[in-house]
Amino acid sequence: MATYLIGDVHGCYDELIALLHKVEFTPGKDTLWLTGDLVARGPGSLDVLRYVKSLGDSVRLVLGNHDLHLLAVFAGISRNKPKDRLTPLLEAPDADELLNWLRRQPLLQIDEEKKLVMAHAGITPQWDLQTAKECARDVEAVLSSDSYPFFLDAMYGDMPNNWSPELRGWEDCVLSPTLLPVCVFASRTVNWICTAKNRRKRPLPH
Repeated sequence: MATYLIGDVHGCYDELIALLHKVEFTPGKDTLWLTGDLVARGPGSLDVLRYVKSLGDSVRLVLGNHDLHLLAVFAGISRNKPKDRLTPLLEAPDADELLNWLRRQPLLQIDEEKKLVMAHAGITPQWDLQTAKECARDVEAVLSSDSYPFFLDAMYGDMPNNWSPELRGWEDCVLSPTLLPVCVFASRTVNWICTAKNRRKRPLPH
């Protein structure tokens, strides 16, 4: 029984299958960990979601920012960008089923036995692991609920731009393990409050 970890797939279905074939991945015997960003950019986002969903308990994944963007497009909050090549997925007859499955996926995966923690974009330095777990659970609960469009709408706003223990509600959820504050290196010290030239307003480093 083997465990394989694969980075952002980005709609590259053929490449994903070729890679799994090369390592002789066997569903039901082996486990596949995926770091998020299953969709966008590549031509096979629809096939990627169908395949990953079909793996059932043989896959453990976390949501990435491109997956959240897809959910925002599906909810009518964000624009469908041609470069993301998401139209075949959005127009598929099983789009509702796939995207409702996707929004119920976690933001943090933990294997206590292997001492392995997986998040899409890392964990902000202000958090310990327990805080990351709690914040991930909060976001997962909202995304799994009927209120998920309101959360996604808030997530694409400009505030908050940093996390503190006093944040509550939407603000606490928005800075999740898929989104990290922008950091700027100044004199080899991380400065969390300075403003970089041409810095984007939203806390999205990707």
